[in-house]
Amino acid sequence: MWDLINADKNEAHRHHDDYLSSLGPACEQLRDRFKAETSADLDGSIDSLVELKRWFVERLLPIEAPRACLPTWWDPAMPTADNGDPDTYPFTRAQLMLVDEVQAYLAEVILNANPGATWIMNRKSKRRLDSQLSMIRAVDGRLLSPQNAAYEVALKVVLRGEFVPDSLLADYAGQWAEVAH
Repeated sequence: MWDLINADKNEAHRHHDDYLSSLGPACEQLRDRFKAETSADLDGSIDSLVELKRWFVERLLPIEAPRACLPTWWDPAMPTADNGDPDTYPFTRAQLMLVDEVQAYLAEVILNANPGATWIMNRKSKRRLDSQLSMIRAVDGRLLSPQNAAYEVALKVVLRGEFVPDSLLADYAGQWAEVAH
């Protein structure tokens, strides 16, 4: 991932803008892939995240051939499992793109469920790992990173071999929907 903690203001804004502009195409690509492989629909609802999570985990486990591109939030100078030590860099380019698509859709669902939430660039503290990271600010002021949520699911499944409940992403998004009420 890009190290934005020490990035200057212009570089951080460029990454933020690039990230936000990548969300729509990532959602569109995910919907196309999902529709081609399942009978379920990604309708932007919290409930759709249950089937998406199952599908996501199934596609994370087989390591696919590398893709030519990387998500906007991944530093291309940082190795992936395609060209580095899989114990250090657990994901291939294909897996990172899948994480990117899922996090984009998760963001869409959360924003649908939380009217009034907005995208911000986190500027809480230069000492925090999430400094200058693009995040959603809920109406109550809480911050969330869909990117971190999807990446954490991938880490649990691929790196740690952990079981992830089917409702995990839906439960996560549901907590944010409750903020709006």
